[in-house]
Amino acid sequence: DIVYENLTMKNVGQAIVIVSYYPDRDIPKVGQHVAPEPVGGTTPQWRKITIRNVTATGCTKSAGMILGLPESPATDITLENVNIEAPAGLRIGYAKNVTLNKVNVKAAEGEPLIIEDTVEGLKRID
Repeated sequence: DIVYENLTMKNVGQAIVIVSYYPDRDIPKVGQHVAPEPVGGTTPQWRKITIRNVTATGCTKSAGMILGLPESPATDITLENVNIEAPAGLRIGYAKNVTLNKVNVKAAEGEPLIIEDTVEGLKRID
């Protein structure tokens, strides 16, 4: 039950980052499937997060990433009234019950939204 709202960002690397992979682990490439590992006390969990009324311009890397784990997907994530301009789009993978409500990503190259086949229950409202 975390809410991030009414944020304006300029010249940040990525506007939205919800990632379960640690810096010393390789983040899977887009479309790459990884085997689930056993769930334990240190398994990251991302649940019930709302990001609302966010504007980001001049991102230097990408719009961002929402990437859970195969054994612990990011769950019940809502993006509402989000506007991002970046060189690359927003990647979503290993996630469940994601709602995109009035999300506008302008990517200089590639798709604005990179929705992987590991996402279940995606709901788009525009």
